[in-house]
Amino acid sequence: MNILLKLKTALLVFLFILPLQGWAEGYSNSFLHTKHKGHKDNSSDSRRPVRMTKEMGEHQLKNMRGHLEAVSAIVSAMALKDFKKMEKAALRLASSPKMKMMCNHMGNATPGFTKMGLVLHTTADTLVQAAKKKNYKVFVKKLSATLKTCTSCHSTFKQKILSKKALHKYIMQLK
Repeated sequence: MNILLKLKTALLVFLFILPLQGWAEGYSNSFLHTKHKGHKDNSSDSRRPVRMTKEMGEHQLKNMRGHLEAVSAIVSAMALKDFKKMEKAALRLASSPKMKMMCNHMGNATPGFTKMGLVLHTTADTLVQAAKKKNYKVFVKKLSATLKTCTSCHSTFKQKILSKKALHKYIMQLK
């Protein structure tokens, strides 16, 4: 195996596997913080709670899995240096009116959460531009920046599942 191939492989592992490790840790920690029979709160976790209903939480986790699938498609396209596929996959993370609406809805009870979510998607917009310009080096840098926003968000926030009534009460207290 030549040195260039080794470097590319190491880069893909760094960009893809390591961020997944942080996501998985964030997922398992957020799961522990939902009140399940026989589970206790982990008081050593200092992340800020994002209060939401069970349905909202399931929807959010589905979106997070979609983001990971997009990153996986990006990495696969990068291995082939297929800029059209890189762009198509990056568009799945990029800003859109629907994405902005979802970020606002999920974060309405947690100051800072919406802003951080929107940063992820606007950072992903730069991936799309780099792919359109067929600039591999810039694309890799922008992917790194995008993944850092994922890690930052998962390091800052965790899900906290509430009943609809409790969430409504909490939101009314914020006003």
